Amino acid sequence: IEITGTDGIITIDYIDQSIEVYGKFAQDIQIKPVEPLSEELNSFLCKIEADEEPEITGEDGLKALKMVLAANKSSKEHSPINFR
Repeated sequence: IEITGTDGIITIDYIDQSIEVYGKFAQDIQIKPVEPLSEELNSFLCKIEADEEPEITGEDGLKALKMVLAANKSSKEHSPINFR
């Protein structure tokens, strides 16, 4: 996945499990290699067993969906979007 903005580019490689940030806020981001879905499900189940709120809420999921839909629209229309 590549996200291009006015101040730089973020490249996410799920296979290599790497993130690269270029531009104004360039930085080296280290990721511990793990199987993401397994980690996500394990965390969710642990929260249920402990009767705690999940770290990611339904509201968070809705925000992520809105961002994906906006990015898709931006790509189709060749127009920038602002997430602020």
